[in-house]
Amino acid sequence: MTALQRGRSFIKILLTTLSLTILILTPSPQIYAGDEKIYTVDFEKWAPFRIEDKESPRGFKGLDIEILNEISKKLNIKIQIKRSPWARSLANIKSGDSDIITGVAYTEERAEYINYAEPSYYSVNPVFYLKKGRGHLIKNYNDLYSYSIGHSIKSAYFEPFNSDTKLKKVELSSETHLIKMLLLGRVDAIIGTDPNISYDMVKSGSKAKVEMALYKPDKQTKLYIGISKKSQLSSRMKEIEKVIKDMLNDKKIDKLMKRYQ
Repeated sequence: MTALQRGRSFIKILLTTLSLTILILTPSPQIYAGDEKIYTVDFEKWAPFRIEDKESPRGFKGLDIEILNEISKKLNIKIQIKRSPWARSLANIKSGDSDIITGVAYTEERAEYINYAEPSYYSVNPVFYLKKGRGHLIKNYNDLYSYSIGHSIKSAYFEPFNSDTKLKKVELSSETHLIKMLLLGRVDAIIGTDPNISYDMVKSGSKAKVEMALYKPDKQTKLYIGISKKSQLSSRMKEIEKVIKDMLNDKKIDKLMKRYQ
């Protein structure tokens, strides 16, 4: 091999080495996992936000489904639904087994594992119900201490109710279950959120058997779309928030809610 050939061979090896180095050091372009990955939204029925409907493509209809469809479209991601009781949904979001949760109220504990998409897309009102003819028994917050109060497990309503350990609170699986236990006399009163609990009462035919307490908390519970902090979707929070803001600014959410109430 001549000196010229040795020089050319050395240059070829050098260029090959440099090319390999560039391939190793240069980051690949970002490809959102949503293009391939199917993200899981975790919830159970909670009308009128999530109404079970076998004829709908996702098996549900309602405001939350409309928002999820818009997010799926604008972010070009695929979303599937996992049905879980509320407490299990929160646990799945915390562990990262699920990616998205809807209709979730803010608490400091949840904020440790949930990224809340701002702004809130809707607000509900906490309400207390008793059997017909007993609504006058609860006129103010202090009256609550005299009665057992059913509430959905792991739900957040308002302060000081959420953190009040002196109240006789009975945890139940859902607002539908709350109504049944109230009518059976297993609890004296129940707390829920409107319009949800009113919707359930009408559907179950129990509206005429109960009445709202005179005490009506001057509070609102803001609802958010939440993303697990362990989900890859957390990297796209700004895009999700833009979808929600656009729907609010266009009054689209108000129009959709009227359709499902």
